[in-house]
Amino acid sequence: MRLTELTQGAREDLAAAEGPAQAAARVRAAAELDPRLLVLAERLEGAGEELREVTEELRRYGETVDADPGRLEQVESRLASLEEVKKRFGGSLEAAIDERDRLRLEVGAGEDLEGALADAAREVAARRATLEAVAGELTRLRRQGAERMSREVSAELAGLRLAGAVFEVGLEDRAELGANGAELAVMRFSANPGEPLGLLARVASGGELARLMLAIKTVGAEADSLPTLVFDEVDAGIGGEAALQVGVRLAALGAGKQVLVVTHLAQIAAYGDHHLLVEKAAGPQGRNLVAVREIGDSAGRAAELARMMSGGVTEKALARAHELLEAARG
Repeated sequence: MRLTELTQGAREDLAAAEGPAQAAARVRAAAELDPRLLVLAERLEGAGEELREVTEELRRYGETVDADPGRLEQVESRLASLEEVKKRFGGSLEAAIDERDRLRLEVGAGEDLEGALADAAREVAARRATLEAVAGELTRLRRQGAERMSREVSAELAGLRLAGAVFEVGLEDRAELGANGAELAVMRFSANPGEPLGLLARVASGGELARLMLAIKTVGAEADSLPTLVFDEVDAGIGGEAALQVGVRLAALGAGKQVLVVTHLAQIAAYGDHHLLVEKAAGPQGRNLVAVREIGDSAGRAAELARMMSGGVTEKALARAHELLEAARG
């Protein structure tokens, strides 16, 4: 070790040098001849005593260092390690200590991993039980609603010239219980007696779908939050009393919502609060133009209803148109 080497060398140098005590004796002898040298002799004697003390201190220090020659290397190695830690964790010992404390907490939490897993499993089981209980109540309410909707919509269809048609809402189990419950609602339909029920979207025609929608909206009017309803082809394949029944139901829906209906039947048009006439005519450069205008007065509406019924405005058709308007207002 460098420190040991240096202190040992210094001791050897002092031991090898001609001692100050011998020089002091020579000067004291000379002082007998010249008293002025007495002061120098005393100074040399004092220096000799000081050198002896320094030599003794070096000896004791050397013994201390020699007792643990690897201590300095250990200290230097430790300091180097601390510098590396400081660089990795924030640049200061304080930041490194904070990181150590955080890691200790994580390690402590990991040591009780089995306990944490057991707690988590109990929490999952409790929440699952709650979910199943709530889903069970939702299933019960859905069954009641599906039975009522199936019964009431099927009854409405009879008045819309779909006598014998059957509408059914079925509940099918989901693959996994979740936020939407344990089942999925599926609508099925049969247009004629004896025909098997099929998925509504696959077996119903456009006209049947329009009347089914009208029946569903009529049954669920109070619960439906849609502000606007649009019906097209709702008059397909019907006329007479069935058309009047469709008009009555559309007017009832219109009392609480905005209802737009595209129709060619006077029996339905008579129930509208506003009658919009769509006309197509030849325009410039041979292109057809479509215009929409509202028929606001009673006479104009009666004339248009008459034209819809007979293709022309005759006295008989006008009389029937006025009857339809009176019935709709009444």
